[in-house]
Amino acid sequence: MSDQVFARDEELPDADVGRFRQRAWLVALQAGADWPFGLGASLMLPAGRVVTTSDTGNVDDSGLGDMELRLRQDVTALLSVVDPWPRLSLTAGLVAPTGAYVSRKEMVASAGGLGQSVSLGRDARWVIGEVELAGRIGSRLGYMAAVYGRKTVNDARDGFGWATEMRVAIGLTAQLVRGVLAMAANVEHQWRGISTEVDFLNERVPAINTGGRWLDAVPMLRVQALDQLALTLSARVPLWRQVEGVQAVQRLTVVMGVQGSWQPTTAAPAPAKAVTVNAWAVQPLLAAGRVTVVDYWAVWCGPCAQLGRDLQAFAATRPEVAVVKVDVGEWTAAQFDARLGGARSLPVVEVYDAAGQLRARLVGDEAFKFAGQVPAGP
Repeated sequence: MSDQVFARDEELPDADVGRFRQRAWLVALQAGADWPFGLGASLMLPAGRVVTTSDTGNVDDSGLGDMELRLRQDVTALLSVVDPWPRLSLTAGLVAPTGAYVSRKEMVASAGGLGQSVSLGRDARWVIGEVELAGRIGSRLGYMAAVYGRKTVNDARDGFGWATEMRVAIGLTAQLVRGVLAMAANVEHQWRGISTEVDFLNERVPAINTGGRWLDAVPMLRVQALDQLALTLSARVPLWRQVEGVQAVQRLTVVMGVQGSWQPTTAAPAPAKAVTVNAWAVQPLLAAGRVTVVDYWAVWCGPCAQLGRDLQAFAATRPEVAVVKVDVGEWTAAQFDARLGGARSLPVVEVYDAAGQLRARLVGDEAFKFAGQVPAGP
């Protein structure tokens, strides 16, 4: 949800601006998939409504926006770097002109010559490039830095040539409650070049009222409501604006998000035969003479939080069972392979019998079925 008003050069009289206002209500649907070697793909389709009002006319643009396809590679995971932090990722993408396009000339005619160029669709194909770096500062704090850019491949059907857009973001992240509540605070600087258009003499010229720079503060709060469901609330707070001519610039913008994730079910491996505790280097963790359930978890693993609560409730009813938690958030890929047999997702649960032998290793969604692998009590 966004609210915009005109920003203008000081030399322009108020009469050129009028009582201009824009309100936007937007929703973006996104689906994605991730693979163990750090490759991810996402498809996003925006939709919504942008209403422009002024003294001289109204423009109402509703419908779908332009579809975006991204391929993202976690370089750190691809190279199997021993120390996984900081993490570097590269993204390449395409934007397809699926949204309805309201041409600049149509907007000028409808809105009395204001000449704004806001439309849900932009009638052009774009290429996207993104670089992101994220690291840790202690156990609960982190930092991020990113550069985002996009450039058009073709002009719109009315000859309008959208300018290149760039955005730089830096910020901090924090885990307020492990696995449940996180927050971030970013500062973003956005730059947009001056677009071009074809004039009445069929010559390409700079488009008036385009181009500028924006500086925003972006606080964000994320709540892991359920195992596979997260809620986010963020805002874009304007700090500084410098635009060319008369343009619509954002005031306070509020963004709310709902995110769900699901993993394909992984079949539990057969119980290991004659696998001793020493082979897994967990002997000091096991409770002598008792069944021990070892819970491998990490702060960034949403389902791990719920699994931890399930294990705690289970242990309260089974005094002969001990539960041990192991934080693997700092483990390297080599350690993961050596100690967990190549498991590529969390949570992971291991069940050891009273003699110290590994009876089951459950990965992903199968970890929640741990109770069926624990031997019955006396």
